Amino acid sequence: MSGPVGKKAAEELERQQERCLRLICKLFATRGIVVRRENLSRGSSYRVKSGGCVLTGDNLLFIDRRLPCEQQFSMLADFADTTGMTFTEDEVISMLPQFKSQLKLGDAVAIVESSEGVSAEASLVL
Repeated sequence: MSGPVGKKAAEELERQQERCLRLICKLFATRGIVVRRENLSRGSSYRVKSGGCVLTGDNLLFIDRRLPCEQQFSMLADFADTTGMTFTEDEVISMLPQFKSQLKLGDAVAIVESSEGVSAEASLVL
């Protein structure tokens, strides 16, 4: 009896993961990185891996679509971390918790009192 219910739950999880991947790809695009999720070629004497490149001035990140969603997201999170990319809580609020926890959140602004009593803004990394 758990067969159809388990299958529906797995399909729903896969849809949620795919939605999270599309969202993070859009967030990358707002930061000038085009993410292309494609079936990367493989041959008997070569293998293409996911990764970033610059092509005619455009920053591209290729991700092999055949990888499990968790691995695709992990690659995106690693790239974001390597490049110092941060995200706001508002940008990632609808993501699955296991994906959200991999991203570096930042851009929160706090008012800080200086020694002269003048307020200044400081960026916080959460």
